[in-house]
Amino acid sequence: MKAIAPQFGYNPTDTTYIKKFRNPVLSYLSAERLLIIYGNRGLDGVIAEIRKLNQKKII
Repeated sequence: MKAIAPQFGYNPTDTTYIKKFRNPVLSYLSAERLLIIYGNRGLDGVIAEIRKLNQKKII
């Protein structure tokens, strides 16, 4: 997640990263689901799913 966060405008060393990026992503896309997506489609697949949350203004 820390590697992906900067692509969405979040600094992983900033405390807001946890509340505004990591927690919402894991709430909408569970860790298990992200692992399955990563296994099937790689990092680009995970980024695509997080991009959907970004488009819906969730993150």
